[in-house]
Amino acid sequence: MRRLLIVEDDHDIAEFLGEYFEQYYEVQIADHGEAGLRLVTEPDGKPFDIVLTDIIMQNLDGVSMAAEMKKRVGTLSIFAITGAPHLCRGRGDLFEQVFVKPFDFELVHRAVEKNLKD
Repeated sequence: MRRLLIVEDDHDIAEFLGEYFEQYYEVQIADHGEAGLRLVTEPDGKPFDIVLTDIIMQNLDGVSMAAEMKKRVGTLSIFAITGAPHLCRGRGDLFEQVFVKPFDFELVHRAVEKNLKD
């Protein structure tokens, strides 16, 4: 089963995402950027196929986290889910796609599936 990491500091959003995506993937949730980076760079087993991340978070923001993930695990596909899409402009090197909150779960799921098939 494919592995999906959700990095989101809003507990409710993380829970909704987790419940939705666990139908399709093995899901793990990190509640901040440092935890997400640690899970990707120090995997406890099979690596992650996809990361869905918030952008504005305490300690380590999503853009900085994604940049560090790409340095260490270049083949990782990262999608941003944010209320501040302007912070992702010009960062096509980091993000496969940027979704603006509130977002459509099905739209995100289709984008993830398309990425996994490519």
